[in-house]
Amino acid sequence: MEASELVALLRDLSLIMFSGIAVLSLVVITVIITLLYRKLAPVLDSSRITAKNAEELSSKLGEKLEKPLNGISNLAYTSGRLLSFILGISKGKGGE
Repeated sequence: MEASELVALLRDLSLIMFSGIAVLSLVVITVIITLLYRKLAPVLDSSRITAKNAEELSSKLGEKLEKPLNGISNLAYTSGRLLSFILGISKGKGGE
């Protein structure tokens, strides 16, 4: 066996070994990803449900608080306008 044949044989064997290692690595990575997905899927579903519940809660709370706060705002605005009219304070007079 000559040196060139030995180099060719070693090259072929190393290519076969590295290809086998690459395929084995891909299989292991695929299995790990599948196992992680199966473990994390319920957690992701639970977080989606929690986020949806929080969104519904904030929406209902906003609806319940909107009317009273809007009424208080209107009352404060009207009171301020009435008080400024009574005291003769208006923006049109230039503060005189």
